[in-house]
Amino acid sequence: MFAWIEALYARLRNLMPQTQRDSLDLHLEYGGYGVVFGDCVEFAAKNGLLTDEDRENVVKTLDFGLLRKAKPHFMELIAA
Repeated sequence: MFAWIEALYARLRNLMPQTQRDSLDLHLEYGGYGVVFGDCVEFAAKNGLLTDEDRENVVKTLDFGLLRKAKPHFMELIAA
């Protein structure tokens, strides 16, 4: 589950602003996968970088229970 989030971040990391990378690096180091997931999905959706596989993984992650209360927001993001 979390390996996918790490892979998504690795793919997007160099495209993100430095301050965002610094913050997410710190969150990832301390297990803040919810923050990394949220920032990566929002960044990828905003920049048209989500693949069909990413969308499937977002749904699986949300169904798993990560960021349960934010599920409607992320479902709207990946629908675009």
